[in-house]
Amino acid sequence: MVIIAIIIVLAFMAIAIANNADNVWSDVKSYMPWLYSAAMIFVAFKAVIVGMQMYLEMKIEEKIKHLQTVIEEQQAHDVTQKTNVSNKLDKIINEISTIPNTDTSTIIDFLKSNLPNVVSTLVEQQVSQQVAYEKQKLALEYEQKDRTE
Repeated sequence: MVIIAIIIVLAFMAIAIANNADNVWSDVKSYMPWLYSAAMIFVAFKAVIVGMQMYLEMKIEEKIKHLQTVIEEQQAHDVTQKTNVSNKLDKIINEISTIPNTDTSTIIDFLKSNLPNVVSTLVEQQVSQQVAYEKQKLALEYEQKDRTE
């Protein structure tokens, strides 16, 4: 019943507007410049929003490419670093294997002379890797903070 009542009221309103179309048009005609101005402002605002969206998407793509490059460089550096460490350890293992097994004092002397250098080199490499990782992590955090602002 409520729906039928609403339909009847809307029908009466439509009939009244149709009978008074000239009066309604003259009333609406005075507001047309304001409606056109509002429409132009809306279109300009929408154009600014679309332009900013395109600009920000381009910036995001640039930052993503930059971060991918940084990650790829870091991965390549990690592979190189692992290869270097592996080669140094292989060299030490080979040198140790060439030492006669019966002479323990020679082995101890060899380890005393070479082990500190190898350990310090490995520690330096580990520290440099950790520093590079922290820099990358900070760069990613900065990028995320930059995007949210």
